[in-house]
Order: sequence, then C-alpha cells, then structure tokens
Amino acid sequence: MPVKVLIVDDDVALATQLKWFLPKKYTSLVAHTAEDAFSISCYNNIDIVLLDLGLPPYENTPEVGLALLNKMLSRKSTVKIVVLTGQKERNVAVKAISQGAFDYLLKPVGEARLLDSLNRAEFFLDIESDILPEEKSIKIDPQSLNEGFESLKEDVKKHIIEEALAKTENNVSKTSRLLGLRRTSVYYYINKYNLRPKDK
Repeated sequence: MPVKVLIVDDDVALATQLKWFLPKKYTSLVAHTAEDAFSISCYNNIDIVLLDLGLPPYENTPEVGLALLNKMLSRKSTVKIVVLTGQKERNVAVKAISQGAFDYLLKPVGEARLLDSLNRAEFFLDIESDILPEEKSIKIDPQSLNEGFESLKEDVKKHIIEEALAKTENNVSKTSRLLGLRRTSVYYYINKYNLRPKDK
C-alpha cells in the first residue's frame, strides 16, 4: 500500500514544488489551511505530514501549526510529522519536536534532505507496524536519536538495527543515515547484538 504524504503549506508555489519533489511511490495530497489539513487527514489515513507551522490566519506565528500538530497526533499517534521551518524559527522547530514532531527541515528544503527525512519516517512506520501494540508508538527525536534510541527496550532496539541493516543491504553508512545515528553508534549496536554487516 502506498505511503500517503500530506503537504500543509499556505504558500501554494512551495506546496506544489514539494509535491513535485516527492517520488511517485508516495501518494501526495496538499492543504493550505489547518482546517483542510485536518479534514484530509481524517478521511485519507495519512502516514507522513510535511507541516509548515505558519498557517492562516496567523501566518507569522507558529500557534496554528503547533495546534494542528497536536490535533493530528491526538487523532493518530503513529503519524510522522515533519515540520518545515525557516532558519530564524529553529527554536520553534525544537518545541515542535518536544510536542511529538518526527523531524524538522529548514527552508529552503533541499531534495536530498527531504528524501532522507521521508525515508526515515517511512522506515519507522514499517518498524512500528511490526512491534507489539503496546510498543507501537515509538517517540524518537531524530535530532537527538542516540538518547531517544537508548530509552527503547533492548529487543526493540535490536529489531530496529536488524531491519535497518537489511533495508540498506548491511551498509553501515546508509544505516546510520536512515536511523539518524552516528556511524560509531551503529557499530556499537552491531557489536552489542553480535550482528556482522559489511561496510561499503
């Protein structure tokens, strides 16, 4: 089943550009207001949201975007919300992460950085669907994943590392990028769980 991505941005040109960036494997939808975004998410079982926090009627503040983030996570805790923010609002992005956002991207968004974030979100969606129901909602701050990763149960951590290595064909560099971990951390878990990938 294709992953559904909702792009939420009041800038029509930017939203269109982001939609064109996305690979064809994603089903992408667009909303320009918080109300439309929430309505679309209710009827389309959205997996990933690219969310600009500055939404009408208060485009110059993050309040509407943060409220939408909380509303979407309350409705579906497994949705991966990637916040789009300007360089000056980096502190707001950190606040969004603390409220449950999966990642944040600084505008202007580069295609490679966007795809890395989407791949990571998609990977964690797959992982969560394999984990026991009481452990499904893995809350990991991608900006400090080493600490977030440490808080997970050992069997969950091992499963995540194994799946990431399998997805990247045992490539440690790609695994570290997929998980947002440092390579040294990936090697640590490989040794800890007695896994033997080859580095490329």
